[in-house]
Amino acid sequence: MSMENLDRQPVEPIAEPDLVNAPPLLEPHQKLPFGRLAVPLFIQSLLIASIAAQSIYALATGTTVVLKTMPVDPYDLLRGYYQILSYDISSFNNLKKLPGWENLKRQKGSANLDRNQQVYVTLLKTAPNATTPQAWKPVAIDANLPPNLSADKIAIRGVSDGSNIIYGLETYYMPEDRKDGVNTDISSTRSGNRNLLVEVKVDNRGLATPVSLWVGDKQYRF
Repeated sequence: MSMENLDRQPVEPIAEPDLVNAPPLLEPHQKLPFGRLAVPLFIQSLLIASIAAQSIYALATGTTVVLKTMPVDPYDLLRGYYQILSYDISSFNNLKKLPGWENLKRQKGSANLDRNQQVYVTLLKTAPNATTPQAWKPVAIDANLPPNLSADKIAIRGVSDGSNIIYGLETYYMPEDRKDGVNTDISSTRSGNRNLLVEVKVDNRGLATPVSLWVGDKQYRF
């Protein structure tokens, strides 16, 4: 075939894709399996419910205990306005003085507790004064929940992070309408003129839930 005949051959146009009538990438009935969404949500709901249930149980049945604390970090732009609190019974230096410390499982060659080591600190109630409660006194530490404690004692459960004991009471979120006043009051405790105390409820398993914050003679409810 000559080049002249080739030039005369009709050229068929290339069909453009029908975007309007094209089949969908996913058929209407092809949805994500329900279980993929439901199971994680269900597990998350159970975790939230269990935490709430623990708090409700502690508030309803627990013993009121007062702990001495101090502020660590007053402000965090990422999480909002709150105080990070550190307790006297969080410090290894304080707990080392208690009966039972030497019996706890420790890292070889270390004077501190293993990370994730669970402990129970026994607290002794102290008599309140006329205006404010008084912090309970730590009197013993153990790896297990002590049985048959007297009515003036309670055991609170904590977990070692390798340098301190964490009780789940370390964060106090300030009421939005009172944050400036609360922070001013808390800042005044740094000079040593006023006590900073946290009132908690401790249930019979040693789990604690915060109830209120005492700054001197002022009480702020959680």
